Amino acid sequence: MAAMVTGVGHGPGLIAIVAAVMGFLAIAVIVVVMGVAGIIMAIEKNRTGVARITAVIGDIPTVGRRGKGL
Repeated sequence: MAAMVTGVGHGPGLIAIVAAVMGFLAIAVIVVVMGVAGIIMAIEKNRTGVARITAVIGDIPTVGRRGKGL
């Protein structure tokens, strides 16, 4: 891929952008996986907390629609 990008003529700049996007996506995946792991551990630790966790997850889209920014 790097050879193709440098062959086009936009070389280092385009490679830096692609690397930055890949880094951002990798961090996003790690954050999501850690969150899911935390939820699973909470469910395993306290079975009665499942309803609470479900309520919090259900409220996430509502908060997103309500808020227009900081």
